[in-house]
Amino acid sequence: MKKIIYIHHGDLNGGAPRSLRFLIERLDKENYKPTVIYRKNEGDAKFFQDAGAKTIFEPRIRPFHGSTVTRINAKQVAYNFVYAIPTYVAAKRIFESERPDIVHLNSTCLFMCAKAAKAVDKKVKVICHIREPLLQNIWGRILKYMNNKYCDEFVAIDQYDATTVQTSKSRIDVIYNFVDFSSYNSKVKSDVLRRELNLSNQDVIYLLLARLSPSNGCLELIRQWKKCKNNKINHLVIVGEIPGTEERYSLNCHKEAFTEENIHILNFRKDVENVIASSDVMMCPFTEPHFARAIIEGAAMGKPSLVVDVDGARELVVGGKTGFIYTNQKELEWYVNTLSENVSLRVEMGKNAEKYALKNFNADINAAKTFSHYE
Repeated sequence: MKKIIYIHHGDLNGGAPRSLRFLIERLDKENYKPTVIYRKNEGDAKFFQDAGAKTIFEPRIRPFHGSTVTRINAKQVAYNFVYAIPTYVAAKRIFESERPDIVHLNSTCLFMCAKAAKAVDKKVKVICHIREPLLQNIWGRILKYMNNKYCDEFVAIDQYDATTVQTSKSRIDVIYNFVDFSSYNSKVKSDVLRRELNLSNQDVIYLLLARLSPSNGCLELIRQWKKCKNNKINHLVIVGEIPGTEERYSLNCHKEAFTEENIHILNFRKDVENVIASSDVMMCPFTEPHFARAIIEGAAMGKPSLVVDVDGARELVVGGKTGFIYTNQKELEWYVNTLSENVSLRVEMGKNAEKYALKNFNADINAAKTFSHYE
């Protein structure tokens, strides 16, 4: 039996941990013994244990920031330098004890763990998931160089992410993030958002399921929404505030939305399936290129989407068929009003989105493609 160690870089909020859990659930446990090293909250162990993995809590392992998901400022620069060596030492001790055959990094920000794995055993194979584009600056270049030096193969969740890591010698396979259709499907019904927000069946809910952060474009979308006309029945619901993080940005979002009755900002929550099921259209206003897990989960549940024309996210939508891709305020307003006024169009696009998701974001198919790298 082969021992495989997965290393996760953050908490349980967002798409990366859900993607990792989906992968572990489908792993052949007769041939592979999975262990997850995680660093954020000790209580997160059960999330991965329920998928069939052993867990190791190691808070000294820290991410090295250099992707578009995390802004680089003086604090992050200091963070990178201060925690790089402790991360290497902590990971090395675990590898010396566990002696894995394969190490699977859940993000490029964990390259110090790849370096540690190779220091313990040069024969160990390291696979890295590229889950976000690297910055086009010195910090992104460090990630690109170090990952290519210490990782044997890469799995990118979209074409654009792959290009930011690719070199002439990189071994990268693009395998789109996937959805667990047993949980995310059009048969799931819920009115949780309508009940909580006291909305009627005539109201149309446009859902942004993402952290309140600059790269996700929450503030920009709020400002655009305020300018939209004929907007009385159209409700923008943002689910993704995490208390204690991005506090200044979150405050600005609340200030912009304060006087608007049809803009609602809610905390991040775990009943994602019900939240999506109770909405009508998925939103993706990203200001930085990256993958949008909420769009593919919404598609699996028969929800059309409105996606800004940005790398990564645009790959998930067939414009005019499974949703619309917009570039400016005027287009956004037109698409919102079109979808709100034309229920049959929403339903048709939702059905197209579900078919597209079944073909391109199928957990069983895409997990099997990932496992082929282990072989």
